[in-house]
Amino acid sequence: DDENTRSARQIMADLYAVGNTTKAITKGIAIASAVIAAVSLFASFITDVGRVQVSLGLPVLDSIRVSSTDVFIGLLLGGALPWLFSSLSIRAVSRAAGEIVQEVRRQFRIPGVMEGTKTPDYARVVSISTSSAQKELIPLAVIAVITPLLVGMILGVEALGGFLAGVILSGQLLAVFMANAGGAWDNAKKAIEDEPRSLAENTGKGSERHKAGVVGDTVGDPLKDTA
Repeated sequence: DDENTRSARQIMADLYAVGNTTKAITKGIAIASAVIAAVSLFASFITDVGRVQVSLGLPVLDSIRVSSTDVFIGLLLGGALPWLFSSLSIRAVSRAAGEIVQEVRRQFRIPGVMEGTKTPDYARVVSISTSSAQKELIPLAVIAVITPLLVGMILGVEALGGFLAGVILSGQLLAVFMANAGGAWDNAKKAIEDEPRSLAENTGKGSERHKAGVVGDTVGDPLKDTA
């Protein structure tokens, strides 16, 4: 029975690793399609702006000058926005995880839970995760709506074009990095756990390599699954 259990666990671990790799590949495809869509929308932005400028009797915007100070500021703001989004989402995961840990500790102190004679309140933990996810989306949505409006009204329509270009460039690079690095860190921990356990050779569970892998996985999960 022990042998069958170990075999089943190994099969599940292998499938988990394959799933991580598959997920990274599919996210890469999703990122590529999103970038194509964003570039198409960027082209339509230039076209629509030109039509409005013609109707107002203004010079038509047919290109974006990166050498212009306002445009370059917009480009920098757009390039920084995906990093702000990512940091906020990762901090949201950290806060939600902290709340769940506190709830689990509270329930462990309830008599009978640790002994298995009393059923824990699973719904409470699920509720914390769900409500946290919904609340943390609010500032991200506000930023997504307000930032382009502010850039366009304060710096002008050409700077807004630079802002959008910066978002596309920085966002797609960051997305590919997070999807692949997160999956790699997750699978690295799995690979270390598959090694024969030997503290002398620093291999397997309990080794310093495994501890480092756990830290990497803790960072990699929110990278690939959230940000």
